[in-house]
Amino acid sequence: MQLDARVDRLETAVAELAEAHRDFLRVQGQIETHLVQLAAAQQRTEQRLEQLAAAQQRTETQLAQLVTAQEQAAAQLARLAAAQQRTETQLASLLSWQQGESGRREGERFERDVVRGALALFAGGEGGTPDQPWVYAWLAPLLMQLLKDGTVDLPPEADPTRADLLWRKGSTVAVVEISKVVDEYDVRRAHKRAETLRRAVSRSAPSSPPGSA
Repeated sequence: MQLDARVDRLETAVAELAEAHRDFLRVQGQIETHLVQLAAAQQRTEQRLEQLAAAQQRTETQLAQLVTAQEQAAAQLARLAAAQQRTETQLASLLSWQQGESGRREGERFERDVVRGALALFAGGEGGTPDQPWVYAWLAPLLMQLLKDGTVDLPPEADPTRADLLWRKGSTVAVVEISKVVDEYDVRRAHKRAETLRRAVSRSAPSSPPGSA
């Protein structure tokens, strides 16, 4: 009886051991299945990470290209702005030159008109611009005598040869500055040139005009 009981217990233990072994194999299979699934999931994760890394690399490359394009566009805009500024400066200079040239020509026309009308303006007499031969021939000896005396220096504002018009009537010589708009400088300049001419006449021979104004 005892032997049979031992055999029964042994058989039961073997059966339980076999069942446990089957459970172990089943669990091991499940673990291996999970490991395979985990390995596949990890591989998919790594692939996705690689894709994300590649996408990020493409994004960074595109951003770098955009930055480069933006810098190039900014540089081009700066060059265009500089070119526009130069154009505007040149245009302003041209307009200023045109206005100055137009004013100069208008002033010259006005001066010629005044010179042509001097006979009527002064109600007789004679004269002209200092560069006219007969006016210069009368004026030069007077100024040379003045310079020889060493009494004066003749800066441009005091030089009668730079006057717009010299007109002689009787014993009076007019030193004329012609301008549409006469300012204080024009008056002072005419006065200095008249004073120079008055001193020159006072030092000249008796045959020369005795005075100027």
